[in-house]
Amino acid sequence: MNKIVTIAGLNLRQLTKDRAGFATLLAIPIMLTLLFGTVLGGGERKVPVAIADLDGTVYSREVAGALDPASYTTVAVDEAGAREMVSNESALAAIIIRKGFGDDVVAGNDTTLTVLEDPRSTASLAVAEAVRGRVQRVAANSETIRVVKSAFQQASSLAGQPLGPPSPRDVYTYADKLWTPPPLSVAEVSVTPSKTRGSGTQAAGFQQYSLGFTLMFMLFMALSSAGGFLDEREQGTLSRLLTTPTNRVVLVAGKVVGILATVALEATIMIGFGVLVFHVPWGDDPIGVVMIVGSFSLAATGLGVMASTLVRTRGQLSAVSAVSATALAMLGGCYWPLDIVSPAMRTIAYLTPTGWAMSGLTDVVVRYQGTQHAIAPSLILIGFATVFLGVGMTRLKLE
Repeated sequence: MNKIVTIAGLNLRQLTKDRAGFATLLAIPIMLTLLFGTVLGGGERKVPVAIADLDGTVYSREVAGALDPASYTTVAVDEAGAREMVSNESALAAIIIRKGFGDDVVAGNDTTLTVLEDPRSTASLAVAEAVRGRVQRVAANSETIRVVKSAFQQASSLAGQPLGPPSPRDVYTYADKLWTPPPLSVAEVSVTPSKTRGSGTQAAGFQQYSLGFTLMFMLFMALSSAGGFLDEREQGTLSRLLTTPTNRVVLVAGKVVGILATVALEATIMIGFGVLVFHVPWGDDPIGVVMIVGSFSLAATGLGVMASTLVRTRGQLSAVSAVSATALAMLGGCYWPLDIVSPAMRTIAYLTPTGWAMSGLTDVVVRYQGTQHAIAPSLILIGFATVFLGVGMTRLKLE
C-alpha cells in the first residue's frame, strides 16, 4: 500500500510540475463557467433602481426601504441623475422623494413622491407597486396623526379646557408598530424544494454550467494524467521500475490511483468554486453528490487509462482527449439540459458516462429527489469504469 501511495504521489507531482499546463486545466473551466453562466443566463439579476432622496428623513428612507435588497440594486443620486439614469436605461426605474416629505407626513398633510417607470417593463412596474404599498402604510400612519389631532381638538372643546395631544412623531411610531404583524397579511408558507421540483425541472445558468463543466474537465484531467503512462514508457522509467522489487500490479495500481486523485482534485476545485464564488446551489444531499461524482471519477480514470493504450504518443493522446472529452460533454448534456434534446439524442446520451452523471446530478442537485436517485447512475458509471479499465489493462504495455 505504501508503494501505491508513493507512486500515486509521484503522478501528482509530475502533473503539477508543468505549472502552466496544470494552471490551465484549473483556470479554463472556471473561466468557461463564468462566461457561459453569465452570457447564457447566470440566474436572477437584481433590478437597478435610482433613488433621489431629497428629504433625508427617516420617513423618506422608509419609502426607499420598500425595495428588497435581494431583488433590487439601489443607487443614491440627485433628481437630475435619477432622471438621466432612467432616460439612458442604466436604471429601470427611479424614485424621487421631494424635500419636506417627512414634515408633511408628521403634520398629517397631503404629500406626494415621484416614481419614474417604463410601462413596457414588468420589473419597472414592480418597483412602482412596491413603493405604492409602502406609501400606503406611511399614508395610513399620517392619517392616524390627523385623526388623533382632530380627536384631541374635539375633546378639548367638549371639556372646555385645552388637552395636549401626543407628539406627531410618537403617534406615527405607535401607529407604525400596529403594522407588525400587519392588520391584513398574506401567510407565507415555505415548501420543501423536493416536493415542488418534478422530473421536468431543468438546471439553468451557472448551475447547468457548474455541473457540466465539472464533469467535462474531470475527463480532461483524467486523459491528461493518463498520458503519464506514455511519457514514462517513452522515457524508459517504467521498465526500470520493473527491475525493482515493485511488481507490475502495484505499479499499475499506483499509477491508476494517481490519475484518480487528480480527477478528484479537479472535481473538488470545480465544486468549491461553484459554491463559494458563483454561489451555485449543489443541492442538500452531499451523499448523493459524492456517489455520482465519485463513480464518474472512476469512469473518467478508466477512460483515461484505456485511451492511453489506444495511441502511441502524447501528441496523439492530446488530440484524442480534446475531441473525446468535448464530444462526450456535448452528447451527455454538459452544455444543455438533456430534456430539451430529441429522444434519439437522449438515447445516445445514455450510452455515455457523462449522460448518466448529468442525469443523476440533475435529479439529486437540481430536483432535490434524494440519494435514491443517485444509486442507479452510480452503479452504471461503475460499470463504465470496469469496462474501460478492463480494456485498458489488457492492452497496457509498460515496456
